[in-house]
This record gives sequence, structure tokens and C-alpha cells, in this order.
Amino acid sequence: MGELFTHAMVFASAFDPALTTGDGSADDPFIDGSDPFGGSSDPLMQSGPGQAFSAIFTIIVIIIVIGIGLAIYRAVKLAQQGKNPLTLDNDIRAAALDTLQAQKVGSGAASADDASGATASADAPTPLPTPPPTLTLEERLREVDGLRARGIITESEHAAARAAILAS
Repeated sequence: MGELFTHAMVFASAFDPALTTGDGSADDPFIDGSDPFGGSSDPLMQSGPGQAFSAIFTIIVIIIVIGIGLAIYRAVKLAQQGKNPLTLDNDIRAAALDTLQAQKVGSGAASADDASGATASADAPTPLPTPPPTLTLEERLREVDGLRARGIITESEHAAARAAILAS
């Protein structure tokens, strides 16, 4: 049995020189009858950087396979809902634009009822609503008083602004 193993290892070393020292001498670890699958002399077991590379490569392949599986799952679910997964982004943008245009038409009809009688054009952007004032009554009165003190507004403008603030 030992002689058969020796001949098999010599034959295998012709294809992979790492299996033996190549001289067939007695110091060859496979010629002395040791187990080729045990210990550190096992040529099939990688160690060191090769083993780390194999582990990283395996993890990358697993991540890619999971990503492809999730993409297929998402595409199937969207197709079941009657949506094309390849054009979904464009469909969402088109729906958003349709909503904006519907809002613009609604605000255009309201502006047609203005006292001025002017209608908003379809191409003109709709003005943003002005936010409610965040200043308190006292702060607004101080601001108007400061404008008058610096000479930015006249006394009559100051009185009118104070009256408007107090009326609101």
C-alpha cells in the first residue's frame, strides 16, 4: 500500500511541483509514508493570505448573489402591482408634475376671481404663500419705532404702520 501511495505522489508531483521536493529522496515528506492530508504539509489546505483572499472572495460573491436576488424580488413585486420596474422613477416624476400642474390650475382659477381681473398665465410660477409673521406685537412695534428713529420712515408712515400693527 505504501508503494502505491509513493507512486501516486510521484505522478501527482509531475503536475504540481509543490507536492514534493522533486528529487524523490527520503527527505520528501510524501515518500516517508506520512499522511498527505494531515498537518502543515497538506497542499490542499490554504493558509495565510490565500485563505483570507478566499474568505473575502466568498463574502463578495454572497453579497452579489443576495443583491441580485433582492433586485429580482423587487421587480417581480412591482410587476405584480402593474408597474414597470425599469421606468418607475420616471413614472413617479410624471405623477409629481401632474400634481403640481393640477395645483397650479387650481390656484390660477382662484386668481381669476381677484378684484383686478387679471388671470395668471400657465407659464408664470405661482407665488409662494407668505409665512405668518413670527414677531410678537411688541417686537413689530419696536421695529417700526426703530425705523422712525433712524429716519427711514416719516412720522405719518410711522403712525400708519403703528395703527396697522395694533389693528392686526
